Amino acid sequence: MKKIFILASILALFSFQSLYSQWVQQTSGTTAQLKSVSAISDQICWVSGVGVVLRTTNGGVNWINATGNIAATFGGSNIWGIDGQTALAAGTISGNAFVYRTSNGGVNWSQVFTQTGGFINSVWMTGGLNGYMMGDPVGNKWSLWSSNSTGFAWDSTGLRLDGTGEAGWNNGLYITGTKVWFTTNTAAGKIYYSTNSGTTFTVQQTGATSASFATIWFNYTNVGMASSNGSLFYTTTSGATWSPIANVPGGTANISGITGKNNAWWVSRNTASTSIYHTRDNGATWISQSCPSGSYAHIALGRLSTGGSANIWAVGEAGKIIFLSGIVSVEPVNSEVPSRYSLEQNFPNPFNPETNINFSLPKNTFVKLKVYNSTGKLVSEVVNEYKSAGNYSVRFDASELSSGVYFYSIETEGFTQTKSMMLIK
Repeated sequence: MKKIFILASILALFSFQSLYSQWVQQTSGTTAQLKSVSAISDQICWVSGVGVVLRTTNGGVNWINATGNIAATFGGSNIWGIDGQTALAAGTISGNAFVYRTSNGGVNWSQVFTQTGGFINSVWMTGGLNGYMMGDPVGNKWSLWSSNSTGFAWDSTGLRLDGTGEAGWNNGLYITGTKVWFTTNTAAGKIYYSTNSGTTFTVQQTGATSASFATIWFNYTNVGMASSNGSLFYTTTSGATWSPIANVPGGTANISGITGKNNAWWVSRNTASTSIYHTRDNGATWISQSCPSGSYAHIALGRLSTGGSANIWAVGEAGKIIFLSGIVSVEPVNSEVPSRYSLEQNFPNPFNPETNINFSLPKNTFVKLKVYNSTGKLVSEVVNEYKSAGNYSVRFDASELSSGVYFYSIETEGFTQTKSMMLIK
């Protein structure tokens, strides 16, 4: 079966406290098969599926039916939320590809794309007015499209790539900066890779030996994981070389969901299960996180350009939405208990695109660490959780932010401080 349940989500980073957290089921209000999810923040998230689009503005406490005028026969294969009111939804009707756009929270949708005999796997807005879209080959040509109008119009001029006998997978696309990867169903775990925003591609291979049920995710521009059927592969070279990960739990069912941040990753298998599998050391060791029974097939990360989130939503069969909250990447530096609060200068500084931020807590306290741009707009809530006394380090990824001065601020029950940092791309 092609392109079934899809899981997606959000997180900011990882915390030891949440290692054994349980996924909690939320009430979606539908029994439709849900295929894709795109979160804007801790509170705002979009979901699409067969004949349905959902939206939450309160962290999933309530899910609003945002299907509007979209047909009940719409396949709902992929969704990309731009903000709380604006989203793009891709899917099929009667074997043809359609993409719809809303700017009023799903009350009304406008058709912005159609392709006879097409199937759009993934829509990815890359920042500002720009976006990219990947679909199955029509004839012998991969369906690749770009937009410079926030998704109102799509153009394939110059985007030619032979795809004879191939097909892609829902959400099997990952973009960071000018780098683009997308997966296919061919043997040897074939991955297409571009360094110029999808204008031209080269071929990477994971080394898998059979046709691939595949997805892909990168925590950094050079560190990623990709799946091929039931196997998982890891790269530290932007995909130039891939190595198998041998000890992923859950049997041999297809690995169709991957997401992560820093050294932490979440993986799901495309089969009925009560677990999502989690590692905090790039796949060296794994634990099983409990979740309501169901098939959950794809996991994706929130974008720092829209503030990110400390939560993950996963979607799947029979209208099921599950939720994991408070994922924050705060790593203890040592076992010493400091005598005072402190917020250190980030390093490196200037940076591109990642930097480390260290802070110290002399007692147990609730901590918030936020990043603002030069106009005072919140761009990321990096930490938002209760922490024990100690010295901590968190890695901030600004790969989807533009160059400039940013301010990071710590807030605890007894201490606040703000410092500036410079992003240079």
